[in-house]
Amino acid sequence: MKLNFHSLAFKQTVLILLGITVIFVAMIFMLQQQVSSRMSELIMARGQEISEKHVSSIDNIFEDNAAVVKNIVAMLERGDLSKKDIEEFLPVEYVRTHEKNPIASALFIAYEPERNGREFMRITGHGLEGKLMEVKDYREMPWYKQSIETGKGQWYEPFIGVYADQPVALYAMPFYQTLPDGSKKFKGVVGLDIFVSFLRDAVSSINIENSGYAFILSAENRFVAHPRDEWVFKESLHSLAKGHEAGLSAFESAVRDLRSGLLLGKTFSGEKACIYFSHMKVDGWIFGVVWPADEFFAKQRKMASVLGILGLASYILMIVLVLVISSRVTRPLKALAGVAKRLGQGDFDVEIPPVDGKDEIAEFADAFGRMRDSLKENIEKQKGAERVASELEMARKIQLGLLARSDDDEGVKDARHLLSPFILPAKAVGGDFYDFCKVDKDRLAFLIADVSGKGVPAALLMMSARSMLKSVLLAGTSVVDTFNVVNDRLAFRNYLNMFVTVWMGVLDLRTGEVEFACAGHNPPAIRRADGTVEFAKSKPGLVIAAMEGTRYKRQTLKLNPGDTIFLYTDGVTEATDANENLFGDERLLQTLRDAGNREPAEICPFVKSRIDEFVGDAPQFDDITMLALKFVGG
Repeated sequence: MKLNFHSLAFKQTVLILLGITVIFVAMIFMLQQQVSSRMSELIMARGQEISEKHVSSIDNIFEDNAAVVKNIVAMLERGDLSKKDIEEFLPVEYVRTHEKNPIASALFIAYEPERNGREFMRITGHGLEGKLMEVKDYREMPWYKQSIETGKGQWYEPFIGVYADQPVALYAMPFYQTLPDGSKKFKGVVGLDIFVSFLRDAVSSINIENSGYAFILSAENRFVAHPRDEWVFKESLHSLAKGHEAGLSAFESAVRDLRSGLLLGKTFSGEKACIYFSHMKVDGWIFGVVWPADEFFAKQRKMASVLGILGLASYILMIVLVLVISSRVTRPLKALAGVAKRLGQGDFDVEIPPVDGKDEIAEFADAFGRMRDSLKENIEKQKGAERVASELEMARKIQLGLLARSDDDEGVKDARHLLSPFILPAKAVGGDFYDFCKVDKDRLAFLIADVSGKGVPAALLMMSARSMLKSVLLAGTSVVDTFNVVNDRLAFRNYLNMFVTVWMGVLDLRTGEVEFACAGHNPPAIRRADGTVEFAKSKPGLVIAAMEGTRYKRQTLKLNPGDTIFLYTDGVTEATDANENLFGDERLLQTLRDAGNREPAEICPFVKSRIDEFVGDAPQFDDITMLALKFVGG
């Protein structure tokens, strides 16, 4: 079979295999990371368990011995012990401490020399057979100088004692005299030496699985306890770093910056290992646990091998499945592509090749057949839809053509008034309308109305209502009688339950008196000659065409020369922005105030521009219709 590099099957196979390869590699890598992370967590947990178990007991020993010194300091600062009392107190206190804690090596009290320069330090302990000795030149001792500087008790670096043949650790703490003014005066230092050989015994007794072992480092990173006796009190991290400095530098940084942690690297002697460390309560001292890394990495390698074999087997199986699926999909798709080509050429009678089964390909072939039938049907419908759209556009032009664009169009132009209308349907045809006409030479009728609903039904009712309102009014009836008659005619056989809101007024051009009636419509706004704007006091009646027999009330208002009355539909005040906020009455009043001295021909476009700014990109849902009439007088 010839391989087509441009075929969908080839591209699909390559892309799927690439995706599977990336997924499998990422999955195996993530699994290995998870395994390594999990094993590290287990080692960390084990190291923490060992540390907490043994460090706690070791710290307790150090704290018990430090407590001896703290008690003596408290006695000295309270004045319970004088220098004379010390001669008797120290031997007794040491014997008591040694019996309770055999690792106690020596106990001493060193006073700050008096003005005459006389030094006073007494020490007793191991090898002195209960005797009390006097020591000279102790002020240069590190523990003395640091006690003065820090002002607190602390453990010092282990050393070989003068009165003992093995390493000891020293805890020293300053004591003070409280002066009458409340200040404190340094008086001296109390100290206790302990043998640290117990640390080596404690570490050796810790049973750590998998050839592991424990160690203890002092504050200066010297080995205080380690399985290799030749390193104890002789080697430090710095001295061992000569042969493999990078690994030990990393360990030194970690123990300096972290409270506890796990390192995978090399030990102090160079072998690969996992090292867990944690700080002890003794300042700067470190307790660590070491596991040889061979077993750790061996488990990792074994797990990686298992994951690799599983991944390879799954990869091969996936390749076979991809090839089978690609072949199953591409054959019928190729046949359907030929059908699509003929459909594109306008052959809607082309046969759809049968596809066996009930899977998505079979459904696609069936849908392809339905699409062919739908295309054929839709083409016929499209011809009808284009015809309807053309007719609606023609209806829109007819509807707008029935409405006068200015008072000159209607033949009512008069120097005593200025008038300008505006309409913008939301659909091709709408239900809003306005009208104006002369009742006689001195009276001008004007109205604005809004038919419920949109589209063709609203347009038809709009044309009927406009024609009736105008014809009845011009027959010589009043505004109120016009509403009564038109309401009864439209309400009769109103099977669609549609209605019309109307505001109609008749302006006497001699006096400015306006006789009007309202059928559920918004009250007009009046901008007075002095610039104030308000809504006319208009009581709304029931909408026209809602109920036969409805009777409307005669109402009046007064326009003074220079006043402008502004009629509008709810498409103005209910214009909505993207956040569902309405343009509203108050914003309309403010817009009319901002219009200033604009004439009616400018007012409606100005209001529309403010609506557009407010609405932004939100669609227009309702017709927008306005009519501005200024009474000039004269």
